[in-house]
Amino acid sequence: GRGEDYFNGTIVEENGDYIIVKAYGKQSFFKDGMNIEVNKGTISKGGIPSLLEKGEIIRIVFNKASISKRDQTYRISRVFGVYRLSDIE
Repeated sequence: GRGEDYFNGTIVEENGDYIIVKAYGKQSFFKDGMNIEVNKGTISKGGIPSLLEKGEIIRIVFNKASISKRDQTYRISRVFGVYRLSDIE
């Protein structure tokens, strides 16, 4: 399939339409420890595992063209899927 962009991170908090995720480990897009706001509203139904907990490690598959930056925070507006890392590996 098409090359999809993704990053792994831990859930910091849910904030309305956004999940705040702290980038985890070495990534191509975000430095370790950066906070990224992920728009929940664009995720296809069934795209978010239920009962995600704070601190859980997830993988977010997204459109890299939809990254914007405000102050020190990156925001991703187009998300294709959210997965628990433990379900993938």
